[in-house]
Amino acid sequence: MKNKHIKKFTFLCVAAAIGFGIFGAAYGASREEIASVQVNAKGSNFQYWQKDSQALAKLRSYVKEVTNPKSPDYIPQRDRIAVFDVDGTLACETAPFCFDFLMMVDRALHDSDYKASARDIANARDVERDMLDAEYRRAIPQAGELWRHFKNNEYKIVASPVMHTETREIYCVYQALYGSHGIYCRPLDIFMSKVDHEKYPQAGQKY
Repeated sequence: MKNKHIKKFTFLCVAAAIGFGIFGAAYGASREEIASVQVNAKGSNFQYWQKDSQALAKLRSYVKEVTNPKSPDYIPQRDRIAVFDVDGTLACETAPFCFDFLMMVDRALHDSDYKASARDIANARDVERDMLDAEYRRAIPQAGELWRHFKNNEYKIVASPVMHTETREIYCVYQALYGSHGIYCRPLDIFMSKVDHEKYPQAGQKY
């Protein structure tokens, strides 16, 4: 990415999210005003969400400029990044936590152009694991754990989760604790899938 574009776009988006002060005076809401916001089928009483809002008009104007190839302020799509401060003051800002977390995880763990601190990497791994636990509705495998296959074979988890560099698919790497002790890699979706009891009616395990 081009640093000058990233810095420019990030700064302006943050400014827009916090105060809508992209082109002039800032427009901010007090805690009392935010607390009094009401939303119903007819709309909302929040001033920044109104069609004639100056803040909304400036934000739309900015987006129009940076996405117009003929504009001097145009930013190529590959260089764009949007930042939300999660205070609920943007019309499109409903529940951005998941998006924020995904950006943080991708940046810290999977962006080869960025060197994250050890603390950020640890936090990103925790967040990634929590999201995958929620997705599968049970804990995903962790390195060092022993898992028993429904065919009664034991495996030691070597690494999980790991990401394919090309497809970005999530995998689990594990080693058999029997025979030649081979090391295998399997998509996490398959590793976490339920046992096909029609195919294996004698299997006692759910997974």
